[in-house]
Amino acid sequence: MKIAFESNLNSEYIASERIEIVYIQIRDIAQAFVYCNSYKSHAVILVVPDPDVLLKYASEHYISGNMEKLCKKQEIKDLFFNDIKVLEISNQLKVFAMVR
Repeated sequence: MKIAFESNLNSEYIASERIEIVYIQIRDIAQAFVYCNSYKSHAVILVVPDPDVLLKYASEHYISGNMEKLCKKQEIKDLFFNDIKVLEISNQLKVFAMVR
């Protein structure tokens, strides 16, 4: 069972499944889990990178390392963060539905 949370800003309920569906559209993400808490004004996302896409990106940009090492690199974290922010804007997510 997924959790819905109440936004402190607008007292609206958001289903985490809807947010997850938006985020798995990102080509770099194989799986996404969104955690919502009614005591917080934001949701948190955990992502599992798509290994094929991530390793290809790394080799094209001369970044070395296995999956574990790549996921710890700031450049890779920035890649995911930027893709997430672009997707949030293009899907017109409300501020309280955006993840951190």
